[in-house]
Amino acid sequence: MEEIEKLRSDLDEIDIEILQLLMGRTEIVKKIGLIKKQYDMPIVDRKREKKVYNNVKEFALKYELDFDQIKSIFKEIMRFSKKVQSEILEK
Repeated sequence: MEEIEKLRSDLDEIDIEILQLLMGRTEIVKKIGLIKKQYDMPIVDRKREKKVYNNVKEFALKYELDFDQIKSIFKEIMRFSKKVQSEILEK
């Protein structure tokens, strides 16, 4: 049981790292949102979304991860990013 607790502790640390990376990503998304507002650009950029998903797919295939599961996670990240930018554009 001690081994499981150590592994769970390791997972907790990784979860914090993921959250910190999401915070950093959100700050960049906000900056992009401000630029989009300044130039009256739309939030959705299909070309960019396609590039993100292609990058994710390449990584998933390279490391033998389930692409559908990884894509699902990134869809949520993209949805969150659009929400953040929508809030900026509405101000």
